[in-house]
Amino acid sequence: MIEIDTKPVRPASKTHRKISLVFDEGHGTFSGTSGCNDLAGTFAIAGGKLTLKSDRSLRICRVDQKTERAVRGVINDTRGYRISGKTLDLLNDRGQRIARFEGQQR
Repeated sequence: MIEIDTKPVRPASKTHRKISLVFDEGHGTFSGTSGCNDLAGTFAIAGGKLTLKSDRSLRICRVDQKTERAVRGVINDTRGYRISGKTLDLLNDRGQRIARFEGQQR
């Protein structure tokens, strides 16, 4: 993840991991890290819409509570997506970008 609400996202410290999501299309699941906590859940794509459902609640990280809350908000508020090359934008119910990822397709 490189942006949340158009603001750059970086690890809070050298021990903090990059925020990432990996989608497993075959199983309809995602996994990753919020920087401090591991993420896991399911996703559904229907009619161009995308929803994410976390399988575990995020604990608030003492190092970077603001980012942890923002990542939780992205997971809860995602209703759509847009892919352009290596860029994945997650969109809210109004079609506004709430997060941006850059990565490699597997």
